[in-house]
Amino acid sequence: MKIAEIKNAQDKTLLLEQYRILTEVVNKTSENRESLNTFWTTLNGTILAGVAYIKDMQINNPAPKTFFVWVVILFGFIMSAIWVKSMLCIKKNIDRKNGMLIEMEKFLPAKIFTVDLRTAKKKKGNYSLSSTEVSIPILFCIGYLIMGTIFLIYPNIL
Repeated sequence: MKIAEIKNAQDKTLLLEQYRILTEVVNKTSENRESLNTFWTTLNGTILAGVAYIKDMQINNPAPKTFFVWVVILFGFIMSAIWVKSMLCIKKNIDRKNGMLIEMEKFLPAKIFTVDLRTAKKKKGNYSLSSTEVSIPILFCIGYLIMGTIFLIYPNIL
């Protein structure tokens, strides 16, 4: 994919400005990703606290309690699945923008971003998201499935 055609100094100046803007967008996306991870972690912590609270409620009729626990577990699982999907969407977005930056650097004297990305990719195998960022929402999904399975096997635990 050819991203630019440099014909004169003005084209190079414009390319450099677009490069600067794109690097700012990538940095902003990373900051937003960190904020979203904090939100999703807090939400899941609150959901788990809700399950514990409902489980420990002193209710004579266990049917509503069981229903609410199942609703909260299902909600937590769905929210964690949405978290996984949003992380994959962010990954695609970052990867696409990183590709654009690498293409733009072909017209610039220093290939700082290209070298950094290639080094990171060689070390970790993935340069847009860490394995922890992807594994945590998956672990929450697994946790909700395990919790649901336990409540199915041992319904009297509620």
